[in-house]
Amino acid sequence: MGTVTSISTTRDSKLTPEDLAELVGTLGSAYEGYKAAILSNGVDGDTLSSLAGDEKSLIEAFNDLAPSPALSLVQKQTGGIRFPEKLQVPPRTLMSRMFLIQGIKLDPSDIKPAVAKIVARLDRRSGCDGVNTFHCFLSYRCAVDADVAEKLYWMLKSEGFFPFLDKECLVSGMSWREGFLSGLQRSLLFLPLISRAALAPARNFSIDHSGDMVLLEHSMAFQVMDWGSDLHNFADFELSLYADSVEAQVCRRVIEGTLVFPPEVGPTYAHNMVYMFLHDLYCKWNLSKDFLQQGAHPIKDGWSGYPFSHVDATLVFPSGVGPDYACNVAYMFCGDSYCKWNLVDDSFLTGARKIKDGWPGYPFDHVDATLVYPPGVGQSYAQNMAYMFCGDSYCRWNLSNDSLSLGARKIKDGWKGYPFDRVDAIIVYPPGVGQSYAHNMAYMFCGDSYCRWNLSNDSLSQEPRKIKDGWKGYPFI
Repeated sequence: MGTVTSISTTRDSKLTPEDLAELVGTLGSAYEGYKAAILSNGVDGDTLSSLAGDEKSLIEAFNDLAPSPALSLVQKQTGGIRFPEKLQVPPRTLMSRMFLIQGIKLDPSDIKPAVAKIVARLDRRSGCDGVNTFHCFLSYRCAVDADVAEKLYWMLKSEGFFPFLDKECLVSGMSWREGFLSGLQRSLLFLPLISRAALAPARNFSIDHSGDMVLLEHSMAFQVMDWGSDLHNFADFELSLYADSVEAQVCRRVIEGTLVFPPEVGPTYAHNMVYMFLHDLYCKWNLSKDFLQQGAHPIKDGWSGYPFSHVDATLVFPSGVGPDYACNVAYMFCGDSYCKWNLVDDSFLTGARKIKDGWPGYPFDHVDATLVYPPGVGQSYAQNMAYMFCGDSYCRWNLSNDSLSLGARKIKDGWKGYPFDRVDAIIVYPPGVGQSYAHNMAYMFCGDSYCRWNLSNDSLSQEPRKIKDGWKGYPFI
């Protein structure tokens, strides 16, 4: 969203306050209140130029010009929920949750079929009036999808519905954050427009996403829904995601994290098992007999005290390796944070902490997967090391002294022959457990596929296969 930022492309230091006020007025009636503030404060082109292209600073500058009188109303409506200053979770966490919702195809050159499906989902009897309540909330990346959002808005209006579009519906004088939260809370349906161009920044792991306004909108929408409002996602239940281009670009995760207890550590029910996590669910796989031991269960029911909503990755130090505080402990990562889990009695130990505070030198903002070679297996440089993956990159962590051993490298450079562009999860069978073909191997998962990596000679052992074919019974396909 962030419609105000459309003026950032015309930051001419020669603009007078009058020129700027006129320009802002073209953004829509919702921004009328800013015009007087611009004139009275003498904001001109030099002021905008000083913001140096920073979208967040630009929005905050306008918020400072016209503080909203409706803050108390917004706070009451949202039950105390606040719009975060920065994104708290990695982009891929939001996208993976978003893509679990089956959506509709929307052809920008002909949006009528999409409108028809949306109309079929909306309730004409809901009593929405376009002032206090809205049938749906349109979320979009202004720089690439503004035209489509506006077309969608006016076509839904012509059908007799009241969608919320920032350009048309923000209350005069209300800040963007307050306006978004208020509109979201008063809407019945969340409609994010997701295109390949809109996803491009989220797929770039080398940039800072903390101020990405579109991702912040998605994050807040999920918080509002989780909080228990009447807001719902749009789901058309077709065998497609939001668009063909998105489906081709994004490979949906079906495994997020895994955890294998060390041999003879922990309760007997955990021996020779792997716990496999996806979002707020988990299942248990029997490694000895290679079958599903326990179907899908909510994490909150089986992992009492776990402080996060999901598990991105886990890391267990080998027996006798590393500091005492890491002995028989699982480090469980979620977004930019982690906690410690006591493997001996299968209980929450400590957390949550930020990764940057507990893992100084770690070069990424989250952890997708970890790989620890079994003792005595593989090359000497891999002994007592953890390979930690994030996006298309990885680093190496020295488990003996708990410090960074090798900085960020691209997976394609360090894992020659690996067939995917990222690693979602990894499973290594404990020594002597399972079938012989699994010994000294790492099963590396990406999307709905996996491959087998030979740890002894550090090479690809088996070409990619579908998870549904090689892990029959896995419940999250």
